[in-house]
Amino acid sequence: MCALYVLGVIASIFGFSFLGISSVETSEGAWTEFSGIASVSATPNMEILTVIEADRQYTFPRQPSFGAERDMMQAELTGTLIEENGCLYVQSDTGGEQYLIIWAPEYSVSVLNDAVIVMDELGAEAVRVGQQVYLGGGEISTNAQADFEAERGLLPIEGCSGQYWIMGDVARPAG
Repeated sequence: MCALYVLGVIASIFGFSFLGISSVETSEGAWTEFSGIASVSATPNMEILTVIEADRQYTFPRQPSFGAERDMMQAELTGTLIEENGCLYVQSDTGGEQYLIIWAPEYSVSVLNDAVIVMDELGAEAVRVGQQVYLGGGEISTNAQADFEAERGLLPIEGCSGQYWIMGDVARPAG
């Protein structure tokens, strides 16, 4: 169990391709092969994981793994996880809002058999694009976003726009 935890922590920081891992267990219990190139760029207040799979690039912003205090809001979001231009959003079931997710530091993204999958701290599937999902956390409204970015020394996430949803400690299928 300890080895799995360490592997999950390393994978969440550096991405699976740095570890030479070529398969992971999906929620259906099957081991699936994948390939791709992952990189991490970081500021003290944000990490951006970039995964390149075939001719597609996916941008995965997340809270920093170390150093900065982590935001832990207590709201709930239920909606459909969607991908637009390589960025992951949740289209809310109520009100029609679309949120750009700033994921928890332990989470990462992978492409498995053409499916975009968000992995938890242990490298197991948490949620996937197209799925109804439930996320804990809270929103940063468009009006407050510039102040939020300035306070934390963040730059807008290149290619990804919209209201931020800062993930708390839960991401799972809805229901």
